[in-house]
Amino acid sequence: RPPRTTPRSNRRQRQMCIRDRSYRVQAAHIRHIAMDDSIELTNIRVRFETDPDAPWTLNAPRGQIPKEREYIDLIGEVTASREPGEGDELVIVTRDVRVLLDERIATTEALVTMNMGPHAVTAQGMRAYLKQDRVELQSDVHGLFAP
Repeated sequence: RPPRTTPRSNRRQRQMCIRDRSYRVQAAHIRHIAMDDSIELTNIRVRFETDPDAPWTLNAPRGQIPKEREYIDLIGEVTASREPGEGDELVIVTRDVRVLLDERIATTEALVTMNMGPHAVTAQGMRAYLKQDRVELQSDVHGLFAP
């Protein structure tokens, strides 16, 4: 079943919301490109509800969804956060992330900074399995773990 798209409005801006059973895409502005049937978005928020106790939220200034609607490319600085379930909140800051919607996988080749409480890790590239609540850092990994 394809995701449902509904316009929402509030006092400040018009929003577009794409909903599926376990994720929601919100954007301040949306533009359909008729030539290739893609969608351009600005001020995007993607929220995955795979674990109601610790949902993932990804924010980016711009994004693009192709005709097939299988993924979203988040363009520019991307912040991904997992609300604390049993531990500290996890916050990842990077750039240019592709999110595979059905698989709930977020990937990037860019520099990644990951913070969890007082701990910080940097790496080049990442593959985040949001369903499994697992992040793989690709290379050049450096960490600071405070007591």
